[in-house]
Amino acid sequence: MGLWALVDHRDNVTAWNKISRKHLDFTLCHPQTMKPLLVIELDDSSHRQYKQQQRDAEKDAILAEVGVPVLRIPVARQYDEGSIKSLISRKMKRN
Repeated sequence: MGLWALVDHRDNVTAWNKISRKHLDFTLCHPQTMKPLLVIELDDSSHRQYKQQQRDAEKDAILAEVGVPVLRIPVARQYDEGSIKSLISRKMKRN
């Protein structure tokens, strides 16, 4: 999903330029309203690089402005379903 779908960028060229090429790995939405509840970003080893950390921080700040929390999960070959559910649940309770 494009970040632009979550941010009101109408009549704001500066906002559009910041978000037009940013994408989100997963967005959990309310099933009836489709309101975004949580963004999940999978971070591989490239996210340890300074420039990528800056881009991540900018994306996190934009999402915070629109009230959507972000859960960052390190990329793995395999995930434990229970652990992922727990991480999601804890992140959503905090917000």
